[in-house]
Amino acid sequence: MSLPSEFKFRPKHTENIFIAKETDTDDFTIFSKDDTQLFKTPVKELAEMIGKGEWVIVDDKYGKSPSDNVNHPSHYQGKTEVIEIIEQATKDLPGFQAYCIGNVLKYVMRHQKKGGMEDLKKASWYLNKVIGGENE
Repeated sequence: MSLPSEFKFRPKHTENIFIAKETDTDDFTIFSKDDTQLFKTPVKELAEMIGKGEWVIVDDKYGKSPSDNVNHPSHYQGKTEVIEIIEQATKDLPGFQAYCIGNVLKYVMRHQKKGGMEDLKKASWYLNKVIGGENE
């Protein structure tokens, strides 16, 4: 299992969040949320605990597993979740236009992680709907 050089995780049966930072090629240092250094662990042991499900990698904002494909799909993750960008960009738009612009943003933002060129074509289709509607 390949691990990122820094990530947050929690033990399986608790909500306590810890931070793992790679200190060299063989070790990670574990920190508390307030950045207090707790202990060092070999990469192999850390990967094993995560692989067994004893420790769960979590994302920064929601404390959920990055594989939560219902609430926080990985192909919509970044510094800001795509749903938040869509909400901000469409809040003052009328219904159908907001729907189309939301889909444009969704498909453009996820195309590298999910649908590739097909997602860009979908984004273009929705954008053309908005452009066509404004010219009528």
